[in-house]
Amino acid sequence: MSEMNIVDQDEDKRKIIKFVYDKLFSAAKSWKFLYSGHNQSRWISDIKWVKGQQYKNKTDDGKVKVAFNLAWANIQKELPFMTDRMPKIYAEPMEPSDKFGAEMFQMMIATKWVQRDMDKKIPEGTLNAKEVGTGFYRPFWNPELAKGLGDVDCEVIDPLEAFPFAYTSELSKEKTEGFIHARNVSVGWIKKNYKEGWRVKAWVDPAVVDRAKETAVKGRGDGYAQVGDIGTTTGYVSVETNYLPSAGSEGISETDMNRCTLLKCYLKDGSIKDEDKEGKKGNEKDNEKEAAYPNGRVITIAGGVVLEDEEFQWDFFPGFVEQRNYIQPSEFWGESDVTQIKDINKVYNKIFSTLVEGVRRGIYTNKFIDIRSGIDAEDYVVSEDTVYQTKISNPISESAPQAMPAQAFNMIGSLQQILNTISGTVDYTPPSGGDLPSGRSLAEMNEIAQIRLRQKIRNLEYSVRKIGAAWVEIMLKNYTEDRIMRLINPATSDVEWVFVFREKDKQKADLIRGEKSKEIIPGTEQIDPQTQQPVPESGTPKYHHILNLADIKEGFDLNVATGSTVSVAKYAAFDQSTQLFQMGAIDKQALLDSAEYPNRKDIMRRMDQAAQAGQQAQQEAMQAEQQLEQGKLQVESQGDQLSSQTTLQKTEMDNKNKTKIKLLELAIKEKTNGKTGGEK
Repeated sequence: MSEMNIVDQDEDKRKIIKFVYDKLFSAAKSWKFLYSGHNQSRWISDIKWVKGQQYKNKTDDGKVKVAFNLAWANIQKELPFMTDRMPKIYAEPMEPSDKFGAEMFQMMIATKWVQRDMDKKIPEGTLNAKEVGTGFYRPFWNPELAKGLGDVDCEVIDPLEAFPFAYTSELSKEKTEGFIHARNVSVGWIKKNYKEGWRVKAWVDPAVVDRAKETAVKGRGDGYAQVGDIGTTTGYVSVETNYLPSAGSEGISETDMNRCTLLKCYLKDGSIKDEDKEGKKGNEKDNEKEAAYPNGRVITIAGGVVLEDEEFQWDFFPGFVEQRNYIQPSEFWGESDVTQIKDINKVYNKIFSTLVEGVRRGIYTNKFIDIRSGIDAEDYVVSEDTVYQTKISNPISESAPQAMPAQAFNMIGSLQQILNTISGTVDYTPPSGGDLPSGRSLAEMNEIAQIRLRQKIRNLEYSVRKIGAAWVEIMLKNYTEDRIMRLINPATSDVEWVFVFREKDKQKADLIRGEKSKEIIPGTEQIDPQTQQPVPESGTPKYHHILNLADIKEGFDLNVATGSTVSVAKYAAFDQSTQLFQMGAIDKQALLDSAEYPNRKDIMRRMDQAAQAGQQAQQEAMQAEQQLEQGKLQVESQGDQLSSQTTLQKTEMDNKNKTKIKLLELAIKEKTNGKTGGEK
């Protein structure tokens, strides 16, 4: 491949192109090739191995080549365990006053994670890491989203297109000087998306390989027929998708279908430090670029033309997130799942191929060759196209077939055990006789078999946390216009509407908040029975939350839980949680969380509703019992009063009777005394 022709005539731009290609890109390629092979040949081989294309043609030499793709099987066995549940990002405020904002941003990230198809992109990036050792993501601002307002987005970057600067240890502002994203696109696509694209001439750097071309099955296309419009089935458009322009597009010529290497160079130091022939630093004005690009610099080059030269916008330099499979100490590039098992897989397939070839040729029988036939036993080979000429009838006779060598089968079993030990993904096979293990013991054994995944899951959590932090920064900086968001509350799974605005003036912010809090959903107002008109401010509020981004002072820290099915001592932890629940040390929600029971939020809500209904019924029963007791007391009190009145009346009656008797006795006594005196 000839060297790129520099089209730009501007001296400063020519110097930029030479510096980026000759110094930065050249060093990045050489450093990457130590791990990926020259022009990434080693990685291409590993990708082909995973795809089952490790042999160009399985019958080129007339021999059977069996290809059991054990690398693919191991990768696909692990991938669901790592990515089967959506990662959860928890936002923690740096300042107490930012607690409400943290809750809102946590809901925003959870909702946009679903809207941006991250459940599909994370497995794709993870698969890249497992194939070649390191996967890449690019969080970015997509101006096409939210009906033109723009919103956060993320795309998976092909590792074959990623070129970190030499000796980068981590993609962060503190540990890298820059990053180059180089991929092959069509000249027509460049013309469509860049103002200066019309000047670009097709030129492809041999280090920037085409995955489809290099790993496709022989005879099934060369990888350059990817013609289609940009877009996805989810309704949003990723502006960085680099397919060729659709056939028949207006203004697209035949030459526009040619490929060209598009290179984006992300520089932390904005200056271009070049040297003259004497080895001295060039124009000192270059150093002024550092002040002009305080956050970094992005230079876009294609076909010898500087297409863009602009400031990097974000703090999460260089704008890319890496995901390493197996981490090597003090090294940026991770180790793939293919590296350690590829040679074992080759021997495994070779033994099977030999056995199958032997069966096909019938080599497991004793053959007797007549010495008069002229056939040399040393040269005797049986194949589909072998023909021998002889005058002797039946010059070759055979004995009964003999058994295949047991050593070959024993070696296959040994290789399988070695491969499982190295890969760390072992299938548990239940015993053929006796009592079968319980479902619990099978699950525990499966968890033990997947213990090697835990470090990979922590690496995934690291990547997800960096994506979430990038999204938070982008939203805090770019949400400058009022917007209405429909968010999913992860605690209740309910849809909630949020009004987001930015206003630094406190009085204006309070006014906006007051007006928005009074807005109601049309048709939800109560109707006045007399006037048959809606009652003012009686409907359902339109917004569940109102967030002023200007109120957020310090930002948030992010924690991530991937929610994988593989967890440390999951069943032992659940047993412990069960005991703590029985002791009353933890509540039912903590118990369900420990079990990772599906739909536990809905279960908790139903349990709470049932508990509230039970409490209400208990309160009503208590009230009825209290009313009954009060009735009894009232009846008893009335009875006591009646008894007291009866006793009092009886006492009064007795007293009256006693008085009457006493008066009667006195009257009789007086009469008796009078009569006695007259007689005297």
